Amino acid sequence: MIYTDHTNRPRTNCILMTEYKFRFFYIPKVACSGWKAVLRRKLGYENWKNLEIAHDRLNSSSGLKFAEPKEAIESPLPAYAMVRHPATRVLSAYLDKICSDEGNHLWTLVKKDIIEWLGKGDSLGEAKDAISFTDFLHWLSESNSPYVENEHWLPQTSLCAPISSLKIMGKFESFHEDSKRLMFAMGCNFSFPSAAELGWPSNTSRQNVESFFTEEARRLIYALYKEDFHRLNYSVIGYV
Repeated sequence: MIYTDHTNRPRTNCILMTEYKFRFFYIPKVACSGWKAVLRRKLGYENWKNLEIAHDRLNSSSGLKFAEPKEAIESPLPAYAMVRHPATRVLSAYLDKICSDEGNHLWTLVKKDIIEWLGKGDSLGEAKDAISFTDFLHWLSESNSPYVENEHWLPQTSLCAPISSLKIMGKFESFHEDSKRLMFAMGCNFSFPSAAELGWPSNTSRQNVESFFTEEARRLIYALYKEDFHRLNYSVIGYV
């Protein structure tokens, strides 16, 4: 639940909702933006749909209280979280952060780091589309890059409270039912926001995700996320 990012700063993904007597552990690629929007709406912010503000942890403009490591560990408040199958989560991170043309400075640095580690050039232009999903998994497994310690692909068990201490652990795969259960427990008298409400583009086409999960990819995923498979109760069939 405490990790060190590429800047070598200890962090937690725990948001304290002290006024409402609970804490929420958000996990990137598990409707993270939506959950931050929910918490900001719960706090009464009229601009709760603004995801740029919701993610502004550095300047604290979101109004969310991100727990310090000691607070995250010692808080007696009930803890909630939503988790996801390790394979689809890391694939989502790969497609969103490595394959997209997003001009974010951090993701540009990450892609350059991977390309150089693979020995496929020293610029994105020389290695366009050169990073396969399996390449990405090997980089996560074998490189010593500080960018490996990024919250978008760190194990979920490294990002949230000890599983045994979670009062409710929802599953992304049963999002409709579990989000309602979490929202009720948190005292939210509104529904989880839709993609349209948050300004997300609608998915008119879906890639054949199964094509990414080769035997080699599955082996690497299990080695990387063994703790997630077992502690979050996901089947290992096909991965070991």
